[in-house]
Amino acid sequence: CTAFELNPLGVISSGALLIGCTADSAAAILAALHDANITAARIGTVRPPSFGLQLRRDGHLTPLPTFSVDEITRLFA
Repeated sequence: CTAFELNPLGVISSGALLIGCTADSAAAILAALHDANITAARIGTVRPPSFGLQLRRDGHLTPLPTFSVDEITRLFA
């Protein structure tokens, strides 16, 4: 992404799977995926809609960026 000046948050994520679950079941799901040799990690928390979509980096919250088209399309424009 750096070489092409693309934002990785806006690039196609083919093959990615996002699982929504309760906090109580996260550890068991991660353990089962690990046992199946599937790399997985907890990446977020569901918050009230009023919180909005936020990204935490270095302890700071910023609004999650939006993209009208996939960043990859910029390579072909």
